[in-house]
Amino acid sequence: VPERKGTRTPEEIVDYFGGEVFGQIDPETRSFLLASSFLPRMTAGMAQRLTGYARAGEFLSALCRNNWFTQAHGHGDPVYQYHSLFREFLLSRAGAALPPAEITKLQRSAAELLSEYGQVEDAVALLRECGDRDGLVRLILSNAPSLAAQGRFLTLEEWLRALPETTLDDVPWLRYWMGISRLPFNPGESAPHFESAFHSLRKRSDPAGMFLAWAGVVDSIIYWHRDLSQLDPWIETIDPLVLEWGGLPPGLVEAHVTSAMMKALAFRQPSCTAAAVEEWAGRCASVARTGDNVKLKVEALIGLSLFRLYAGDIAEAEWAIGVLTILLKHRDVSPLDILRASQVRALHANLSSRYDRSLEIASDGLRLAESSGIRLLDFWLSGEGVLASLHLGEAATANRYLGTMAARLDKALPWETSFYHFLAGWESLHRRDLSQASFHAEVSLEQGDGIGNPVIHALNCLLGAHVFEEAGDRPRAVEFLEEAHRLAVESRLDFFLFVCLLTKGFFSLRGGDGSSAEEALREGMRIGREKGYSSVYIWRPEFLATVAVKALGAGIEVEYVRELIRKNRLVPDPSTPDLEKWPWPVKVYTLGRFSLVVDGKVLPSARKTRQKPLQLLKALITLGGREVPEEQITDVLWPDTDGDLAHQSLAKTLERLREMLGDDRAVLLSDGRLTLNNRHCWVDAWEFERIFGRAEAARKSGVRVADDGAVALLAERAIALYQGTFLLGETFCSGIVPHRERLRGKFLRAVVRAGRNREEAGEWDKAIVCYQKGLEVDSLAEDLWRGLISCNIRTGRTAEAHAAYQRCARTFTAVLGVNPSSDLQAILTCAKNATTPARK
Repeated sequence: VPERKGTRTPEEIVDYFGGEVFGQIDPETRSFLLASSFLPRMTAGMAQRLTGYARAGEFLSALCRNNWFTQAHGHGDPVYQYHSLFREFLLSRAGAALPPAEITKLQRSAAELLSEYGQVEDAVALLRECGDRDGLVRLILSNAPSLAAQGRFLTLEEWLRALPETTLDDVPWLRYWMGISRLPFNPGESAPHFESAFHSLRKRSDPAGMFLAWAGVVDSIIYWHRDLSQLDPWIETIDPLVLEWGGLPPGLVEAHVTSAMMKALAFRQPSCTAAAVEEWAGRCASVARTGDNVKLKVEALIGLSLFRLYAGDIAEAEWAIGVLTILLKHRDVSPLDILRASQVRALHANLSSRYDRSLEIASDGLRLAESSGIRLLDFWLSGEGVLASLHLGEAATANRYLGTMAARLDKALPWETSFYHFLAGWESLHRRDLSQASFHAEVSLEQGDGIGNPVIHALNCLLGAHVFEEAGDRPRAVEFLEEAHRLAVESRLDFFLFVCLLTKGFFSLRGGDGSSAEEALREGMRIGREKGYSSVYIWRPEFLATVAVKALGAGIEVEYVRELIRKNRLVPDPSTPDLEKWPWPVKVYTLGRFSLVVDGKVLPSARKTRQKPLQLLKALITLGGREVPEEQITDVLWPDTDGDLAHQSLAKTLERLREMLGDDRAVLLSDGRLTLNNRHCWVDAWEFERIFGRAEAARKSGVRVADDGAVALLAERAIALYQGTFLLGETFCSGIVPHRERLRGKFLRAVVRAGRNREEAGEWDKAIVCYQKGLEVDSLAEDLWRGLISCNIRTGRTAEAHAAYQRCARTFTAVLGVNPSSDLQAILTCAKNATTPARK
């Protein structure tokens, strides 16, 4: 070692070694150094095998101990590596000292050793350097499967591009692997490589390669998605090929082919005969259930899941999606397979109305796409994220995804452009921006028209139908709806038939044709129940809410419809006739009794710990329920407590109330004001006042309300809701009594007006029933006794009229200490001398 080593640069040290030391080393050691320099990294065994130098390990260890440009990594059997400058020096000396043939021989031998010891990239570099084409081909073919499994597609492509095109043509497996390397980044470029490999391997009677190339062609067409009609000849080819070769080779080939076939049928031929579909589905399921290869199972499950979802068999996809989700945790699953699975899983979650889960899957998938550089499925994942965000009410998130998609439209494929405008159309329609909605609908239809996917076309037609119906262009809306319906029937797309029937019912309701709407909804909801559909995929909540209200009112698939409402978090229009039937997350009964129903279950209120939260709920309802100042609430519940402590007590009580109601959204707190969320909670007193208000408005306008009959029907529905005194027995809040009296006054007016309306219509028996219901609640309302007695007389029931008068007199005497008004007795006296009319 030079004495002044510490003061010299690495270049000076290497020059010194070459000039002063290397020439003095014995020939055997010098030969070892020159030959071993062809190994970028080596064990002692590798160096000995390459050079034949028996003392290789001893010499390398000495170099390392003495800091002679050599490092050792690891323990046991260390890996040695020369300093880069030292290795360059040795390679330069080797080039000058050794004949070309010997250098080539050393490079090939070193490449074999490197490959054997797993240093494949270094081996490839050596083979490329020495121009050993045959050795490079062998190395690529032996390592291509593992590179693809690891997602190292760019490395694989780089190696393949080092070969001449003629070599790729001579070795069709190389064409296949070139297709694999391009598929994640540009499926359009991968298709010609797969097709060339397919025809060459078929001629060479290589069934495994031929079938894999077939699957590659199908995948490239599907993921390119430019013209899916190109799938038709490949779909028609596969069964004869399977028959010709006596079945599919098991394992890898069967998994890839069955998965590709299921995707091809899903995207292009969902109307394929059931027998043919189930044969291929059975193959997929068999691959997924048997064997130990996780990658093969994942491949099969992706294809099976996608077909089931596109065919509308959501429930049957559940098993495959569940197994797939578990398998994705395995370390052998590649990023590309994870992204393919993410597309399917996000779609399934949206179709199953698990919107939180869909958004999570889409977000995770897009992060993986960014880190891996595989952007093949970005539009799919972003689109599922848009729909999930809209369903969750997260407009900002949805618009962020839409913005990301819009920024890439200049490079997007037609199906990607169509999908973006499909989503943007629903978002615009929801905002009532009909100009933008119409624009997006037109573009989505135009871009999706030539793709050859019946599912995409049906979705775009449904968008067009809703947009143009909203714009008042009913003929065009019906035209698009009928086209979507035709596709659903011809392609046996039960899910789209379900959505089409619900859309038809929606249009009929808006057109005032209740009977036609009911007919469509009966068939549509039956399909939905039988197939387990819990989402319509498209984003228009008022559409689904409207048809759900009609179905509930008509008694159509009631339990299924309620579940549809719950899973989609639907909120009815305030003008909906009967909101009590709606499956509200929270229902509060205050008239005649206090009862709290959460998720369909009555909540016991006996526990002492619940009293304060329940008082908070009652106070909120009493004080109007909307934007009630905190101070007003604390004055009611903690009148003798100072401000800070009262505020803390309110915060804790609010937390407990939200916990009781099952959702923080049930009670909102904003800017120091509390609101009982009427999108989450139903209150009988609120519903009573809402219906009473509609009856009053209808009475004043003199207009009958569509589908509700006369004003009397509205009033009678309000009467039915009023089961008794508001918050009976409660006195903790000073507002309860005036609110109670206000509701009682409205109730009595409703009963009187409903009874008189029935009397004016000559419907005496119905008027009697109305007055009787009113008296059950308030037996001191003299107007109701008067109406009851009068109606009994008009129907010839004189005895019943006298009995009613006696009950009235006893009640008034016992409770008020007075007799009824003299005019009630006068009515009875006049009745004796009058002619009893015939009953109506």
